Amino acid sequence: MKKSAVVAYTHFLKMQGLTWEKPEYKIPENFPFVPLEEEADQLIAALGKKNSVFVQTVKETGARPGEVKRLKWMDINKESGIIIIRNPEKGGRPRVLDVSSNLIDRIQQLPRKSEYVFPGIIHIFYQTFGKHKKAIAHKLNNPRITQITLCSLRHLKGTMEYHKTKDAFHVRDLLGHKSVITTETYVHMEARAQMNQRT
Repeated sequence: MKKSAVVAYTHFLKMQGLTWEKPEYKIPENFPFVPLEEEADQLIAALGKKNSVFVQTVKETGARPGEVKRLKWMDINKESGIIIIRNPEKGGRPRVLDVSSNLIDRIQQLPRKSEYVFPGIIHIFYQTFGKHKKAIAHKLNNPRITQITLCSLRHLKGTMEYHKTKDAFHVRDLLGHKSVITTETYVHMEARAQMNQRT
């Protein structure tokens, strides 16, 4: 936030014909939390039907929550087993994503009350998601489940795909990144995982 404020203030001064000695803020580098696939599946299985399908869609596509929220029924192709992300966020790319027949079937079972697959889901979802995570973590005696977020499920997808393909460009296209530089996080995470296995 500090770095963003400095950039905004610098642009403001430039419009006024002024300059300043701006402070330098460096964002600390850190690897994001990535749950085990088993932990993600345990969380999905314990959620209510609509929330469960929503979270499973995020996990299988690696799409951002807002992208999944804006999915329309026309974006779900049952015959081909694909989901189309037509409205990418953060300047990302549209993409066509393969998903499991299980997910397609579960989506098809949702009520069609709107042109959108998950109308109003974000508001309802965040009201209950934290409580569900705590209850599931307590029941399974696994505090890591409380750390699972929708973004960490996106990281899980990216990590799994890079581990499987060793192709950063494939992961870039899958997650909708415009630059492979953004995707390098998963390359570094894979390298660290391999190093941990050797020690």
